[in-house]
Amino acid sequence: MHCVCLKHLGWSKEQLISKDNEALPQEVIDAWKRFELARVAGTPVAYLTETKAFYNLDLYVNPAVLIPRPETELLVESAIEQITRALKTKVFTKAQRLSIIDLGTGSGAIILALARHFQEQGLADLIAFTGTDISDQALAVARQNAGELSLSFVNFIKSDWFSDLTQDRFDVILSNPPYIASDDHHLLQGDLRFEPPSALTDGADGLQAYRTLIRDSVGFLNPRGVILLEHGYQQKSALQSLLLQYGYSGVQTLPDLGGNDRVTIGYRQSTNLFEKR
Repeated sequence: MHCVCLKHLGWSKEQLISKDNEALPQEVIDAWKRFELARVAGTPVAYLTETKAFYNLDLYVNPAVLIPRPETELLVESAIEQITRALKTKVFTKAQRLSIIDLGTGSGAIILALARHFQEQGLADLIAFTGTDISDQALAVARQNAGELSLSFVNFIKSDWFSDLTQDRFDVILSNPPYIASDDHHLLQGDLRFEPPSALTDGADGLQAYRTLIRDSVGFLNPRGVILLEHGYQQKSALQSLLLQYGYSGVQTLPDLGGNDRVTIGYRQSTNLFEKR
């Protein structure tokens, strides 16, 4: 009941413990009953508490955005590794920053996790962080998270993938797009029943977003840049083929902690900013 009490009483966690003998107001009891009924009906806990932990961040979430998954932390970790190499390879400055874009940002989980990491490393001033989404509601959530996490330097833009962007080139392109096929039975199970369908499925074979992202990324990625894409465990071959088709090199796929193929990476050139030194 902690989340309900904290929201309605305005108490800190410490106060909640120290005042544990006090009777709860009826409004809190009523709120808990509504909470309980919603949970019995299957509503995800993250939507009920309006919070989800992700990569050491406590994010605000609501039904307008996908609930961040632990598997997506691999995309963040992979991007951190790539970006760290680039910062060691080339001199970036506040005037000429390394540019990162997270397409389909949702709650902002990925780009905000990166921003927090490099802020803690004292390197955030050398990086331009951008997140995009086609949903105004999702962008509102992402901006709220940025404000609450003191990461307001992250820029959020409304765009249907690349279509509304004005910047010519990025050094790093990231995305965790909808990749579940429309006929996948998982869409009718568990938390997925309550999450925004447009964040889960492309309404087709699960590869439509990748076809657009990979095709159009060629015109938006710096010649020595990198693209990192999260995907389903059975989509490795399809993504690697698409990246190779559009001229990417050094294509590789990384497994998540469960051993499932999860993140595929490609470079615009064989000589790039992200080579191991």
